[in-house]
Amino acid sequence: MDDTPVYLVPVTFGFGPAALATAVARQIRQRHPDLPVVGVGNGIAFDFLRSSGVFGGGLVEWPPGELPDSVGRSGPAVTVFFADFDRLRVAKVRGLRTVVVDPLYWMWESDPAEPTSVDRYFALAFPGVAERLTQRGNHGEAVRIVSQIVDLETPAPQTQRAGTVLNLGGAVAPMGDNRRYLRTLIELVRHTLAPVEDLLVTCSSEARKAICRDGPIPGATVSELPFSEMMSTLGRCARLLTLPGQSIMWEALRMRTPTVVLPGANYSQHRQLGAYRRFFAGMEFIGWDDLDGYHMLPAGLPEERGVTLAVELGNRLSADQCGRTQLAKLVTGILSCGPSEAPTLRDGHPWQDFGGAVQVADEIYALAREVR
Repeated sequence: MDDTPVYLVPVTFGFGPAALATAVARQIRQRHPDLPVVGVGNGIAFDFLRSSGVFGGGLVEWPPGELPDSVGRSGPAVTVFFADFDRLRVAKVRGLRTVVVDPLYWMWESDPAEPTSVDRYFALAFPGVAERLTQRGNHGEAVRIVSQIVDLETPAPQTQRAGTVLNLGGAVAPMGDNRRYLRTLIELVRHTLAPVEDLLVTCSSEARKAICRDGPIPGATVSELPFSEMMSTLGRCARLLTLPGQSIMWEALRMRTPTVVLPGANYSQHRQLGAYRRFFAGMEFIGWDDLDGYHMLPAGLPEERGVTLAVELGNRLSADQCGRTQLAKLVTGILSCGPSEAPTLRDGHPWQDFGGAVQVADEIYALAREVR
């Protein structure tokens, strides 16, 4: 038995990093069952890990920017960080073996961590990753591109579908208060539906609390769904309206869910939308550039500045009746005739397969064997 513990640590920023960690954990459990796996997190990331059921009792809730005192104190350990660069620094101070899974390597202006300073640095395949590695020259040689990471345990999509889902993902911004924009989207989408149709809104527990702080929204049910239930819901709903988060795009693709993508709430969603528009067919897209007087945020902003501006943009729309009316008309126009197609990927996309979870799980296992 290999008793070197592996700690999977997703940053609390939307559901994306936690979804990656859960998918990798499942593959470790299946392919390397003797390897102890522990999930570490806080906030909505911890909630996602717990509700997945993959970790069982191997979960530790711990404050952001810190690692449990026990990690690495009683022997070798492998720590795996899903975009959590603050906790990565703690692990390096303790002299732990470290792995980074970076879903946003393509958009960084400078590396959030020096790739040569960790044991493995994985960048998820995405438009722009290869170009950025070329620009980095020899400095990018330590970065390895891996296929998209998705959880392979999903139900089969249903042929008979009904109902509308509005997905807000993790939704709550790390800086600023975007609940007004989230409520605006719920109210707007609800008003486009037939009076007899209820709207199911899916989001994190933190987002649900923030949204409902100002009272319930008639005709809308705001819920936090475990991963398995969320996938089943996507597999049977007639249409999905969603913010352009990374995990939901792959989930909609795999569950063949007719999808409308709405203007992003976070800076990374502003940046991702262009790639999704280019390579996802069968989806309908509404971006900030489609609204008079609004624009997508540009590349190259410092992360904190980009997040702050994204929140300000959403709050501005919430108070702008003309902007709300225009967005409502765009949504109504799309829903009046669809969407009805299952999304697909166009030729030329950079995702060869969806085996990233297997690739990363096997690399983690190999590293654990080195240090035991």
